[in-house]
Amino acid sequence: MNKRIFQSSAVWVGSISVLIVAVSMLHYGTHTHEIPLHALFRKLYYLPILMGAIRFGVRGGLLCSIVCTILYFPHLHFDWGANYFYENADKTLEIAMYQVIALIVGLSADYQRTLRGNLEDAHQNLEEKTKTLLQAKRSLNRHEKLQAMALLGAGISHEIRNPLASLKGILEMLFESSKEARDEELKSIATNEVLRIQNILDRFLKLHQEDNEETSEIDLVELLHQLRELMEGPCKKRGLRLEMETQQRPCIYRGPGGILQQVLINLILNSQEAARSLVHIKLCGVQSQFEIEVSDDGDGVAEESREAIFDFFFTTRKEGTGLGLSISSQLMDRLGGNLSLKKASNPTVFKISFPAIWRKIDGSKHDLAIGGEGV
Repeated sequence: MNKRIFQSSAVWVGSISVLIVAVSMLHYGTHTHEIPLHALFRKLYYLPILMGAIRFGVRGGLLCSIVCTILYFPHLHFDWGANYFYENADKTLEIAMYQVIALIVGLSADYQRTLRGNLEDAHQNLEEKTKTLLQAKRSLNRHEKLQAMALLGAGISHEIRNPLASLKGILEMLFESSKEARDEELKSIATNEVLRIQNILDRFLKLHQEDNEETSEIDLVELLHQLRELMEGPCKKRGLRLEMETQQRPCIYRGPGGILQQVLINLILNSQEAARSLVHIKLCGVQSQFEIEVSDDGDGVAEESREAIFDFFFTTRKEGTGLGLSISSQLMDRLGGNLSLKKASNPTVFKISFPAIWRKIDGSKHDLAIGGEGV
């Protein structure tokens, strides 16, 4: 508080004005026989001049020196006589020195102020570059971990595919002779699950091949309503309400809908795990950009975990793998978008933002290989 008062321009102007008036009154109120006192009073004018130059630069210093000269000159002229360059040469020289001191100190103050501003700008730029460098380092660490996972997964996938194909054949043989409706249903479920595992393994094996993400026109409003129908059952089983807030007009997205759906399902599953009574989904569009927020009324994210929740293998749940949010973040990067924690609690809000038209960017081939799962 004291520092703020000290830096106030009004306080400086007031102090300088009081000093100038006080010194002038001392001159006019003291008899000219008191020569030493008048010599001292002339020196006191340097105080407001220096203050003006230091605080306001060369303009402030010169303004103060000119005011001091104007107030002192009548005293010099009428009380000491008009002989400025002989008998009163010392006083005339003092007046000239007021201007010189104001100019020198003012220029120095302006230079120091400019230098300080440049240093502050450089410091701010350095902080921003350091922050960018740290973000790049975290991104590189994530990339390296995912690359290691991808290589490991590709090897495991290659070994699993053959026994999985045999298992599929055995299941088909077991159910082939039965015509009961219950067995047909079990056959369908088992076969579909095996096919789903095979699809995941196929993705791992294609890590080093060229990506061919299929793009299509998707109405995000319709997509979210489909996801609501899909996720409403599990929500009700947990005693949760699933609410949705969308726009009336169609929100057309052109890009790989499967990737977007995968990220949304992962965020909704995470919110279901954390929520006490409510999961809320909100869609909004800003020109060529879309934003979707998934929120819940759970305990939220601890402050010390805000940066780490998008790191690979970081989890706050015993049954979590620490892959869901990190992989979802990578997938959003592939879409030219972003996944972020908008609000840590009351409610907890995760936001994805992405362009309305997807343009393929270079990236690691393994980003799309792993299916999303909760943190």
